[in-house]
Amino acid sequence: MCKHKFMYKWTLLFVLVWAVAVSAAPKTQRKVLTLVTHEALPFMGEKLREGGALPYGLRVVLDKMNYDVNVIFAPSWPRAKIMAANNPQIDGYFPYATVENEELFSFSKLFIEDPWVIVERRDMPIHWEKFEDLTKYTAGNVSGVELRPGIKELVEQKKLNVETTTTDTYNLLKLATRRVDLVFMDAMVFKYQMATEELLRPYRGKLQVNAKPITITKYGLAVKKTKVSPSFLKEFNKISPEVTRHVEDYLSSLDKAHSTDLSSEKSARRED
Repeated sequence: MCKHKFMYKWTLLFVLVWAVAVSAAPKTQRKVLTLVTHEALPFMGEKLREGGALPYGLRVVLDKMNYDVNVIFAPSWPRAKIMAANNPQIDGYFPYATVENEELFSFSKLFIEDPWVIVERRDMPIHWEKFEDLTKYTAGNVSGVELRPGIKELVEQKKLNVETTTTDTYNLLKLATRRVDLVFMDAMVFKYQMATEELLRPYRGKLQVNAKPITITKYGLAVKKTKVSPSFLKEFNKISPEVTRHVEDYLSSLDKAHSTDLSSEKSARRED
């Protein structure tokens, strides 16, 4: 009996010591990465779930690296890059397409892509083979959104007239109301705008993506140069292709939701 009590006491003591040791052991502290971006629905949007498809994809992947992601939205893309460069509390920006300020930032591999296209009116399709063929048209673009190589040079040479506006919605409205002949835009942004924006509802089915994309733009993540940025990017680059899968999952969920909304809308019209 004494022997059993003795063993019980030692077992209990061992469990207590083990519990104390485990609780006192240093835990891996999660880090916070603060990034700045701008509105480009559905990829980035302050009012969207998780801040949009791309912040969602980055959060899922960076969670594996023990990072929480804090996303700040700037009023424009140029402003986002200025904030990233000048605000010491911001660790980087996304999505970058062009390497800039290499003395301040390090850049990940490009891990996601999207067609940059011409959006046109169905009753006035744009026929072109080379960029110079577009010079007879008036184009639209959102202020601060970078024009792609080939188009940019034509604008700088004043061979192509591009009118700017503040948002994708107004850009498309100018096209729909014949104030411009075509607009430049990410293909997925166009699809999302037409599916969700009330102001564009009267023009559903009247606008379309030109069959020939301007380019396939690839994007990545820019982070400030620090002692840890090389090791951070080395690890991130290994798993960054996973971002695309999570972005696609997010966009698929939006497509399903929009399809349901459109079906309900059509049913309501039939009932009326």
